[in-house]
Amino acid sequence: MARINNQVMLIGNLGADPIIKTFESGQRMVRMSLATDERKHSLRGETKSMVKWHNLVAWGTTADIVSKMLKKGGRIALEGRINNHSWEDKSGQKHRSTEIVVRDFTLLR
Repeated sequence: MARINNQVMLIGNLGADPIIKTFESGQRMVRMSLATDERKHSLRGETKSMVKWHNLVAWGTTADIVSKMLKKGGRIALEGRINNHSWEDKSGQKHRSTEIVVRDFTLLR
């Protein structure tokens, strides 16, 4: 069987300015959201546009570049991987989240 890689490619617009966080270790991380437009066609030939939101995270040098170059509304093409998290809070409630870990991006016009 061929090896399957965890790879995602998206094109969209940033929903807000990136938020950078520096940890005690000195490691830097940026969080941001990306809106993508998905178009569906009905049997009647009508086109409906649906916005999908994606949580993004970038680390290290990529985080530094993202925090300097990207702003709310900016259009980018990105390549990354899907990362799933699950945790239980203090009250015992289970939570899940999915994010895209950005490996590379291109600023679009």
